[in-house]
Amino acid sequence: VRPHQMLRWSENMIGGKNVLGVIGGVGPMATVDFYRNVIELTDASCDQEHIHVLIDGYSQIPDRTTSILAGDKRPVPYLIDAARRLEAAGADLLVITCNCAHYFYSDLREACSVPVLNTKNSIYSHRFFNDLADCSGSKAARLRDRRSPRRGWDAARRRL
Repeated sequence: VRPHQMLRWSENMIGGKNVLGVIGGVGPMATVDFYRNVIELTDASCDQEHIHVLIDGYSQIPDRTTSILAGDKRPVPYLIDAARRLEAAGADLLVITCNCAHYFYSDLREACSVPVLNTKNSIYSHRFFNDLADCSGSKAARLRDRRSPRRGWDAARRRL
């Protein structure tokens, strides 16, 4: 699932049935920034028109940078636990607010029964994560290689 599909998903809401599940708390301010962007970018004229969002602020997930640098997958079971809690609570689309956690995206996607938004593979991700700096784990994993969301977003904006 790509961010532009999330926008289509939110536009297709009927009777509030679509629920966005946020695997957050990794780091907590990334979750706050993401949710602030969702609110600010939602075309809503009243509270009731906003996207239904569930946030699992699971800050006990093991450090992603440490695991990336050590070559282990310690965070994966914790990410899956968070995803399953959100699914059980009714989420039908999941997003991870941590840049480093996207290193484990394929493990998470395979374990989930609902789509997981991959914000690292889209030029649109810059719109949601515009103020987040990459940590040393993201840099070591080369999550922002040649297809940098920042450069991609700027190029897309010039075409508009």
